[in-house]
Amino acid sequence: MKRNAQDVFYRDIFTESMVKHYITHPVDFVEEIIFHKNSKRLGGEYEISWQQAELLNSVAHHKRTTVKSGRGIGKTAVYAWLTLWFLCTRDQSLVACTAPTYRQLHDVLWTELSRWLDKSLIKDIFTATSDRVYLNEHPKTWYGTARTANSTEAMQGLHNPHFLFLIDEAPGVMDEIYNTIAPSLTQGLDNRMLIGGNPARVSGFFHDSFTKHANYWNSFTFSSEDSPLVDHDFIYDMESRYGRNHDLFKVHVSGEFPAGNPDAFISLELVEEATMREVDPSGEIQVGVDVARFGDDLTVIGHRHGYKVFPFTTKEKTSVPEVSAMVIDKVKDIRNRTGYKKPIKVAIDDTGVGGGVTDLLMLDRDNNIEVVPCNFGGAGNENYDNEGSQMWGNVKDVIKIIELPDDDNLVRELSSRRSKITSHGKIRIEPKKEYKKMFKSSPDRADALVLMFSSKKSDRLVLPNFDHLNTDMVKLPNYVSANKRYCSLFYSRDSVPSVVWGFWDGRVLQIYDELSEQLTSQTISGKILLGGPYDRIFGNSHMFNKSAEDVGSQFRKHGVYVLENSLYDESGSITILSEMVDNRKFVVSPKCPLLIDQLRRWKIDSSRSNTEKEHGLCYAVCSIVSEIKKFFKLSQPTVIRPYSGDKERLINELNKRLDATYGKGKNVGYMTI
Repeated sequence: MKRNAQDVFYRDIFTESMVKHYITHPVDFVEEIIFHKNSKRLGGEYEISWQQAELLNSVAHHKRTTVKSGRGIGKTAVYAWLTLWFLCTRDQSLVACTAPTYRQLHDVLWTELSRWLDKSLIKDIFTATSDRVYLNEHPKTWYGTARTANSTEAMQGLHNPHFLFLIDEAPGVMDEIYNTIAPSLTQGLDNRMLIGGNPARVSGFFHDSFTKHANYWNSFTFSSEDSPLVDHDFIYDMESRYGRNHDLFKVHVSGEFPAGNPDAFISLELVEEATMREVDPSGEIQVGVDVARFGDDLTVIGHRHGYKVFPFTTKEKTSVPEVSAMVIDKVKDIRNRTGYKKPIKVAIDDTGVGGGVTDLLMLDRDNNIEVVPCNFGGAGNENYDNEGSQMWGNVKDVIKIIELPDDDNLVRELSSRRSKITSHGKIRIEPKKEYKKMFKSSPDRADALVLMFSSKKSDRLVLPNFDHLNTDMVKLPNYVSANKRYCSLFYSRDSVPSVVWGFWDGRVLQIYDELSEQLTSQTISGKILLGGPYDRIFGNSHMFNKSAEDVGSQFRKHGVYVLENSLYDESGSITILSEMVDNRKFVVSPKCPLLIDQLRRWKIDSSRSNTEKEHGLCYAVCSIVSEIKKFFKLSQPTVIRPYSGDKERLINELNKRLDATYGKGKNVGYMTI
């Protein structure tokens, strides 16, 4: 390499005696080359902890080093220092760094390496890129590389007489990766390996390095309590929340393998593995919303794209409109980043204040969202005692294939939720209040996560485009002969009455009054007679059983002649009503708040027995639509798929039905085959 005046070379910094010393004294290398003037020895701020020194010296004097530890002891810094130390003390050397996820390797470890390189005396002789650090004089043969441990192919081709392999978050690396690495460490005595991490798994290569293969490794167990780098508030918080015998304390503080909590519904091992997995985002997108109720609880909003779960948005002390706006912003952001065009399902904890968020989001017509109200205490199925337990079961079913964000709170909440078997043999997740009593916090993130995996189907709104704010066309009923005026009664199976008044001017159906009370036929008759005259007064079939005591007969006694709508076609009426709404041919007066609310909530997938009470006014409207629909043309001809029977007979029968419904000779789009 041709030397420029400003270039700094390896031999400008290192003499042979320095290299000879540093090759067996990595602590001195870190103090003098990486820290140099910032070393505490020289009055600076940086100092190597005793645990970090143990690891540095072990790698210098042993071929294989393994370390399990609690959080915060400074392992990542050790990996960065060892990379630079090895490259500076071996000619034409190679260092390979790996971790189970791109995030851990590049965003954490490689960022740490770049930070220390920039502070060091050797920053001018090395160049760091996004996945390599190399000596400027020999960029192709003297370097360190970052390779994510997500495939065996990524680990192949790594060979060198002077080779150091560093594996961070080692419990998350698949055994197949280790089997691929092993042949790379056979080219000479100067091949070394350091593996380390939080010991969440009780199986696999990393666990074996402390158990059945322990004789091959120089091993360390470091507790966070013994590290001068760890904030003791963290330790106090973990102990006060979980106790010293809890697996979370053992793994993340003591650096010990978990004993396994038999009551935990999802094990810590499976949750930790999910945080160290990488999954490509594909398939459906679903948002989970856990709405805070009081105190220190958090409103948590998260989403998944297929089996990849993204980091959460959290906020304290939120109002219903504020949460609704946060959800809309989340949906917009998702669409902007992904270009996703399909409906986005939004599953909400609908109990308590969450119900208000559900109501507001159901009014949204601009963002193509599908609102799914969920109730953790709702009905379960044959395996789970309630809806919340069923949603937790959905997460447990996919925990081995999903990717979770690296969120300590989420890990704790997911792996600490307990379950039991009820007297009926069903699984029941412990109630939130019991969890809060035990762990002094609410499992808000975990609840938002299980909502993301809710398989509950959204009840499809009958009139998704109904806009009750559209009142510009409403006018008082007039009595011009060209207008058709109707009164429609609907009685549910348990005799709850619903009445609507409307008129049809040949263009728009306008509903101008309503009644939905448990009143006698005499009282209702009086209200009907006050609003007359009418072209028709309709009643549904429940009112007529052809006896002197039926509801229709009772109305006749009071001077109101209610006719059974013999042409009533509920499915066809709903189709026509939907088209009327879309074409702004259906208007409801603000004087009808009950009907407005029923129309807005009307679900086509709900069981009819339940909706007769909840949507009686809607069915009363359908009866009027059944009468006036003969004035409408279908927007598209109805086409029957190929039929293998008597086609001519089938066509004649279908067209007879159309003539009976719409009037003979009307151009309604006859059925064809």
